[in-house]
Amino acid sequence: MELHDQTAPTAEIVAIIYRDVLSFSRQRKLEPVTLDLNEQILGMMDLLRRSIGETISVSTSLARSLGTIRVDPSEIENAVLNLAINARDAMPRGGRLAIDTEDISLSSDDCAAYGLMPGQYVRLSISDTGSGMPREVVARAFEPFFTTKPPGRGTGLGLASVYGFVKQSGGNATIYSVPGRGTTVNLYLPVIDTQQAPVDAASDKQPNAAAGETVLVVEDNPEVRKLSLRRLALLGYRVVEADTGPAALALLDAGTEIDLIFSDVVMPGGMTGYELAQHAKQRLQGCKILLTSGYDAEVASAQDTTGSGLRVLRKPYKQADLARALREVLND
Repeated sequence: MELHDQTAPTAEIVAIIYRDVLSFSRQRKLEPVTLDLNEQILGMMDLLRRSIGETISVSTSLARSLGTIRVDPSEIENAVLNLAINARDAMPRGGRLAIDTEDISLSSDDCAAYGLMPGQYVRLSISDTGSGMPREVVARAFEPFFTTKPPGRGTGLGLASVYGFVKQSGGNATIYSVPGRGTTVNLYLPVIDTQQAPVDAASDKQPNAAAGETVLVVEDNPEVRKLSLRRLALLGYRVVEADTGPAALALLDAGTEIDLIFSDVVMPGGMTGYELAQHAKQRLQGCKILLTSGYDAEVASAQDTTGSGLRVLRKPYKQADLARALREVLND
């Protein structure tokens, strides 16, 4: 997922490249206004469909009641169009583009996972079902002039420009991507609506504590797995870990007692979280499953070839959301 891959770019794409250069060089001053992000997205739909072509379907899932933000509307349009064109380039044979908005309320317990200060935010997610990126590319994707395109095909400023705009607006941006499985880019922008109540960390605490259960965490990323283990331990759960689906099944075959498997949807090794769940239930009757994914709900559910309809907790998630989801699955 990178910038502008067309031999004959349209005037719209040329304008984006020009804006990218100006934004990155700090010659273009932001002109923020108060706006409704949902209205901004809906107003762009015709432009988006023209830009990405007929082989890619576009869907939206916009929160009914969304907090008000104060940003430069031209930069929001530039960011969304940039990310949509990147997604198009990652789907040369067609695919799906999903655009979601959601309100996020963060307490001090959640700051590390989101890279943000406590407060109210709007999350704008743009997901595709394209070629995806390996972890080492994701780690550098926001760097200026870093591009995965062949020489002369991509400025390397698209994602850097988006990231710079979001940070300058008081927010943050993250990428979740797996080769062959697609990409989701999340933009977090602070809410300025004074009618909204401030975040009360005490009211966002875990509604239920652990009751002595053991959770098997299945995650291939060592850093993410370590964080998940720590968060579960803080909730009072006993924890066991595995880095792949087959490794998790080996633990079950060895007789390890597990009450719930908490697994990423997409992992290396040829086994998805959905497939792991299917095999685990055959081995351990009554084993509960909670999946997690950085993709939006539509893209994550597309990975389910088993028809399980399992619950998926969206990454990054708040500690209170994790606690609630675990108890609901365990008590079901």
